[in-house]
Amino acid sequence: MTYYTGVLQRAGTTASCRGACRALAVAALGAGLAGACAGRLAPGAAAPVVAFPGGVLWQTPLPAAPAHAPAYDELRAYVALRDRAVVAVDHASGAVAWIAQAAATVAPVRVGGLLVAADGTRAWALDAATGHARWQQTLPAEAARAPVASGSGVLFATRSGEVVLLSLDDGRPAWRTTVGASPVALVAGREGRSYLGFEDGRLTALAGDGSVSWNRALPGTPLSLTPVADRVFVGSADRFLYSLKEKSGAVAWRWRTGGSVTARVAADRRRVYFVSRDAMVRALDRRHGDLRWQRPLRGRAVGAPLLAGDTVIAAGVAPELRGFRIADGAAAGVAPLPGWAVDGPFLAPAAADVPARVIVVTAGGQMLAVGQTVEPPIVPLERVPGRRIVLGARPPAAP
Repeated sequence: MTYYTGVLQRAGTTASCRGACRALAVAALGAGLAGACAGRLAPGAAAPVVAFPGGVLWQTPLPAAPAHAPAYDELRAYVALRDRAVVAVDHASGAVAWIAQAAATVAPVRVGGLLVAADGTRAWALDAATGHARWQQTLPAEAARAPVASGSGVLFATRSGEVVLLSLDDGRPAWRTTVGASPVALVAGREGRSYLGFEDGRLTALAGDGSVSWNRALPGTPLSLTPVADRVFVGSADRFLYSLKEKSGAVAWRWRTGGSVTARVAADRRRVYFVSRDAMVRALDRRHGDLRWQRPLRGRAVGAPLLAGDTVIAAGVAPELRGFRIADGAAAGVAPLPGWAVDGPFLAPAAADVPARVIVVTAGGQMLAVGQTVEPPIVPLERVPGRRIVLGARPPAAP
């Protein structure tokens, strides 16, 4: 026998659970959630647990459809919209914190108290807490990719083949170097390092001062780059996932897929998890590249997969999030969405009386949080409550 109380129905923008209810939800997830840090976890870090698929904690319609993938921090989600505005949403409650007028031709990045992006050649920074303008700077040419946080600054790559590190304080250039072409992939690594991938298959590593550490030529265009400890995982258009040594760029191993690998990998201590254009989710041994499991999605994946406790969660062109157990790839549930996701999901771990939750933004302009609702989940009853009644037995005599 089971019981089920359902999921609270919410209409439009909804507030988060009251304090007592949130405490119950956190208790249901376990004390291990307390003190977990929020934000996109560094690949290889332990992933907080989240109730998946759970239910919808809140859903907020955005003022307009998103223009790019969102940026996140421990408090909010930041979305550049198609109507030349940026909106910040509290991802604990779904409440809109602020809206600022700022056009963005590349996705924003959250770094050092700022939200940074570019509108063509104009790089700009907003105060992440208030949305007020902090600085703007003219780039040598139009920004080619979303900027990345690097050391004490923010790194921009331009369509003219230049890379510029801007200071977070005032946006002034700290250094500038020429790489010869417009990159198709850009990511920051440890100790101020950065990695760029180019259409001709070249992969370049820059040191913290902008000097070139090494170059590596791959057979296909590097489409996604993920630094993890002493490796850089490269998703390529030649349908391989490469593991390169961080210091030299030498290939440690490679694994062939059925489609291009366009999104960053997720990683824990033992495995890397990734999606490819053949609508598959795969887990490989992190050190040697051996296949551990592979499972199909309903459609092409969107964005990077997300590690949440013992589950890897992927979004796709189907209006859903789909979960898989990291141990063997067994199905871990499906969370329906009001449209397909514009990017991979984000994990906001528990904080105070707010349970851990998965945040996702749809292409149609909906933002929602999925996780443990205040209602108890479906669980088996060990014994039926109440006094046992024996059929045919006489009731006890009245005193």
